[in-house]
Amino acid sequence: MVRLEIRIPPVRAERCAVTVVRFKPTRAYHSEVAYAGEAVPGQTVVVKELHSAVVAKKSFDPRTGEYGVEYYEPVEYAVIVDCSERGRTPYVYARIHQVFPRSLVWTHRIEVSFSEEESAAAATGSDAVREGGYSCVFGERRSIPGGWMRECVTWVEGPYLYSINGVETSFGIEAGLAKTAVYLEGYGYSEPSGGLCSELPPRWESMGRKEAVSIVTTESESLSGNRRDRLRFNVRYAYERYYIAVGPNVGGRCVWLLYPVEVLDVRGVLLPEEYRASGVPAYAAGPTRGDRVVYFVRGRCGGVYQSDYVIASTPVTFAITLPGVPTAVSWTLSVDFYRAGRCDGNCVPPYVRIRDVSGRTYTWYRWWFRDDDPMTFELILYSHPS
Repeated sequence: MVRLEIRIPPVRAERCAVTVVRFKPTRAYHSEVAYAGEAVPGQTVVVKELHSAVVAKKSFDPRTGEYGVEYYEPVEYAVIVDCSERGRTPYVYARIHQVFPRSLVWTHRIEVSFSEEESAAAATGSDAVREGGYSCVFGERRSIPGGWMRECVTWVEGPYLYSINGVETSFGIEAGLAKTAVYLEGYGYSEPSGGLCSELPPRWESMGRKEAVSIVTTESESLSGNRRDRLRFNVRYAYERYYIAVGPNVGGRCVWLLYPVEVLDVRGVLLPEEYRASGVPAYAAGPTRGDRVVYFVRGRCGGVYQSDYVIASTPVTFAITLPGVPTAVSWTLSVDFYRAGRCDGNCVPPYVRIRDVSGRTYTWYRWWFRDDDPMTFELILYSHPS
């Protein structure tokens, strides 16, 4: 069982609505409302949820030679808290929390912090996607319990792929028993409602990182020479809207969610300029030569690495067509690719494949993770004198 303790700060408001939405695993294609209730500022709300007893990562005690559980398969939640005062909703909290249960009964504490700043992204009418940007056009909506959902597919930019003369490189993701997961930005919002919800929220709040799992095993195109690619990931996004009857004192709530579901492909965009590393750090591996596959992990699988550090940001214009509206309604959001990942029994990090194409000259090279951190997902190469 997962026990969420949601601590609401003592802000100047009359009542708060608390909504917890559980993200389902890939292929479920929609989330599910796990909890909806009311609270007062300063209160701690407790939500109890059953979780999977599937072990994601085992631990080992060298003293006893026995294996235990480091953590079970994680659960992801969207936690949305909005507090009202005299008909206004000045306080909104929307955040994604990935919980890694380390026992059969696990408590995860959430400290709610409010921001009264307006989001930079508002829904506006538009008949075109801005030139040069990525677009994500939602299809027809379909019903889900308590609301509806739409889906679209877009490209999201991520780390760089590097190469040098004499070798070819490609970036790989997997979808076997252990799947590759990356972390991309999700958005959400909530506001009071008497029962009717608009198609779009008045604004969007960033909910932080959300896990997106690969459903394909593939590699990017090969890169050769002293060049680098900007990698981009083909991602399915879900857009959901719920109407939720929260409680007698706060009424109902409209909840909107926009989040990544799964990765469908990875490709590289060749940058025009030549690239060479300026030097070799002390932690570089090699010199070596020949073919190899380097996973973005140090040594054995280290479990989970969670960070809010952003590797790349991509402007994506989302668009929907509404009945009776002659032009598409669109809005542009910046989608972040995070320096975060997992390596356990159910998830494997991406990798870079190095192929020696030098013929009989056998290029010697050195390689290292950018910043000595595998979670940058960047492997830099340097030609070493033979």
